[in-house]
Amino acid sequence: IVVVGGYLAELLKRPGIRVIVNPDYKNTNMVYSLFCAEAFFGDGFILSYGDIAYSPSVLDQLVHHTAESAIVVDQDWLSYWSNRFENPLSDAESLSINAQGHIKSIGQQETNIEKIHAQYIGLMAFQKAGIEALKHTHDAAKNKKHPFATTRSYNKLYMTDLLQGMIDLCYVLHPVCIKGQWVEIDSLQDLKIAEERCQAGHLL
Repeated sequence: IVVVGGYLAELLKRPGIRVIVNPDYKNTNMVYSLFCAEAFFGDGFILSYGDIAYSPSVLDQLVHHTAESAIVVDQDWLSYWSNRFENPLSDAESLSINAQGHIKSIGQQETNIEKIHAQYIGLMAFQKAGIEALKHTHDAAKNKKHPFATTRSYNKLYMTDLLQGMIDLCYVLHPVCIKGQWVEIDSLQDLKIAEERCQAGHLL
């Protein structure tokens, strides 16, 4: 297990866990932090955000998925977002799945709730050619050789910017569809909702 840390990274240290520190965490974002751990990608790896928790069955589904780029998405997102936000569209992002069953849009601003097929949860797996696609897209972003669908600079790229970049470069992202079974904690209200969902058995 490799954890990329920044602010107060020393608090992440645990037996059996390697902590990699992003020394420029104040001025960078997710993609920069991810590639601080590039040496540990190997032939395949699972990437998880640090502010989410999920049922072991979700992780099991991802581990056994055969796609080289597999992205976990929640099809039951709207009920969860409706609890978290007065207006779900104030936070929800685009995620659409085409007729071939591939993700065609992710992380973009969306004004039509009917066009959102699911929500990305921040959990994914890459292996073999999927890792090469991830690296190639990253290099294109870093060297400004790809017109990403964002005005953010390389240092400030979100993971969804990189995923959309992969799609735009014609790489295939496969959705791993779940219904609930996870939580995200961005606020005290999120923490309260997460505790209620845990007590109700949503993460078993």
